[in-house]
Amino acid sequence: MAADGFEVLGQATLQLPAAPVWAALPLPARERAMAWLRHIREVETGLPDGPSSGGKSRPEYDP
Repeated sequence: MAADGFEVLGQATLQLPAAPVWAALPLPARERAMAWLRHIREVETGLPDGPSSGGKSRPEYDP
């Protein structure tokens, strides 16, 4: 990963279900899903709101 020219290709973008499907879910299920999404984003990027949030990662996630 430290090599010159190294880059990650083909990163998937996070997508939520289509609006009608999402709206049909009970509110507690949507809230749980959003909490998991935030946690997964933090595990992958070190930032709960993703890499474009401009935040600072917690020490546990800071390489």
